[in-house]
Amino acid sequence: MKLKPCLLYLLITTCIFSCKKQDTETQQEIVIVKRSDVLTPLTSIIIVPTQLSFKNKTKELNLSAITFRTSPDVTNLNNLRACWRQMMNTWKKCEGFNIGKIRESFLHNRIESKPANVNFIETNIQGEDSITNDYVALKGSSSRGISGIEYLIFGDNQSTNSMVDSFTISQSANRRLDYLLATTKVLNDEAEVLYQSWQNYEADFSSDESSGVKSAFNQMINKMTNLNESMVVKKLGKPMGRTSGLPVNLRELESYRSENSLENLKSNLWTIKKIMFLNDNGNTTLSDYLNHFRKESELSEDIRKQIQSCENKMNEFNTPLEEHFTTDIKKVEELYDELLELLILLEVDLAGSLSIVPTANDNDGD
Repeated sequence: MKLKPCLLYLLITTCIFSCKKQDTETQQEIVIVKRSDVLTPLTSIIIVPTQLSFKNKTKELNLSAITFRTSPDVTNLNNLRACWRQMMNTWKKCEGFNIGKIRESFLHNRIESKPANVNFIETNIQGEDSITNDYVALKGSSSRGISGIEYLIFGDNQSTNSMVDSFTISQSANRRLDYLLATTKVLNDEAEVLYQSWQNYEADFSSDESSGVKSAFNQMINKMTNLNESMVVKKLGKPMGRTSGLPVNLRELESYRSENSLENLKSNLWTIKKIMFLNDNGNTTLSDYLNHFRKESELSEDIRKQIQSCENKMNEFNTPLEEHFTTDIKKVEELYDELLELLILLEVDLAGSLSIVPTANDNDGD
């Protein structure tokens, strides 16, 4: 039977559009499973800008130290402490991006080494060598960096007035001021190197389509789960005695001197949330990638809800985490349990779904 010309034209046109639609859908499928489509927005929107923010916060800290050096009083010490906390909160967002070539450079270790070696710091201050930026830069990372500065400006259970006295009327007051100023300047210099390093690494990292244990994608997910594990095991479990089998020990909290340990955890959780979901602004995310492979979004939604549960639990704390260890340990235990639930979702369910090759975690947050 012969088809009328108009019907034949309609049939051919329908087939062409149908094929084009199928081709388009196939292209969309290919796009969403490309690892670089997850890594590229994560790097440009989150990772590199966070390194820049950290660099800027270290600069503000150094400027505040200069002001304190000129006029070491209670007001300027409190301002310096506030700058340190802001810097620390930003640094803890960077902590989850110590991967690949950045990790190989040991920059994170030079910026923060825990705990601060108080004996070395005091020996350096009491010594006779001129305290310059070069002098401090050559010292071990536990004698300077973020932890060293925390010790210098928060001390160990001293009052604010006695801390000011250590910079004004003590025998080593001038050298202590010099050491403080030099440590903040060296920290700013290293933050600049870290930022430049990520700028140089951005293209290679975000375009990596490999799938081995050293691939950018594998390292990113491993670091995210390792960061969550560090929050559970080292940052809460150890001071609680849950993972050490020892009595509760406040000095095992990450920032017990500054009472900033809860804010550290909030910043770490921020990083996990951004790696999973970015800003929910239309860019391809790890959540999208996971949904594609599982052919459903249930696990992604479970992770989103559990992150929200962790955020809600953290927001219930109206005083520093350090205080709750002695006044309301039950609330700390509840936070621990929420973070542990998140860890199971990430380390078991997500990693298993994406066939991620696990790597060892030293649980030190580095």
